[in-house]
Amino acid sequence: MIKLINGRGQLGCKLSFLQKLATEAKIYIYHTWNIDDKSEKKQEEEYNKFVEFADSHKDFKVFFISTMSNKKNFYTYYKLKSENYLLSKNPKGVVIRLPTIIGKGVFEDFKNRSADPHGDFYLCTMNDVIDFIESSIQAETLNKIVELTPEKISAKVVYELINFGKT
Repeated sequence: MIKLINGRGQLGCKLSFLQKLATEAKIYIYHTWNIDDKSEKKQEEEYNKFVEFADSHKDFKVFFISTMSNKKNFYTYYKLKSENYLLSKNPKGVVIRLPTIIGKGVFEDFKNRSADPHGDFYLCTMNDVIDFIESSIQAETLNKIVELTPEKISAKVVYELINFGKT
């Protein structure tokens, strides 16, 4: 049995099919986090919810959906703290680190021209993410942290592609 914790948003909707896969073990995919409010208070609340979940599921295989971001903010800080907590408390825990998924967020901001491009993106498609998570769950890996290899593309190129042909 596979249980998706929360599973809302773009990724959660796409992952819902995993709950129909038959498995011998009881598996949880922890995919719930507030990505919009990056304040310390909100991110600490998210961390505390995760700790409570992890403590009550330490005898099960738990896949924690995390980030490859290295931005210095409370979101990244508490995601990494959650990774460490899971790996230190659950011998069956696995962290899945994902790059930026092409979809909503900054891409809409680029489309609306309400954000300016800076730096580089480490991107992947939604299909890449789904395939990677599914194969990570089905594999009997000894790795405790798995990362999806992204494509590095400058934010300026992404911005130009999104706005190509607009007047």
